[in-house]
Amino acid sequence: MSTEAKPDEQGGNSGHDHDVVVTIAAPNNASRAFKVDLHDRVDKVAREAVRIFVRAHEMEQMECSLVLIVDGTASTLDDAARLEEAGVRKHSRLALVPKQPKTDG
Repeated sequence: MSTEAKPDEQGGNSGHDHDVVVTIAAPNNASRAFKVDLHDRVDKVAREAVRIFVRAHEMEQMECSLVLIVDGTASTLDDAARLEEAGVRKHSRLALVPKQPKTDG
């Protein structure tokens, strides 16, 4: 998964037919475009997105789930599902949601 959408540099079919660009938002609503493989598991993509947002100082390290946002409605995705099975498509909008609510303490 990368944060940049790059055209196929070989100019032909490179076997990455399942690579698409989606937008993922962090819990603070910072968002980025990510190039993802639709065969990847939801939990893998969530972990990688968290890593990238943390490295960019846009969120704190935490375990997150992914939700798919369609027409303003968020649907939680099963961590074990493949993105394609979960309904993720080209240009889908996803959001990271903390698994454990932040508590003051």
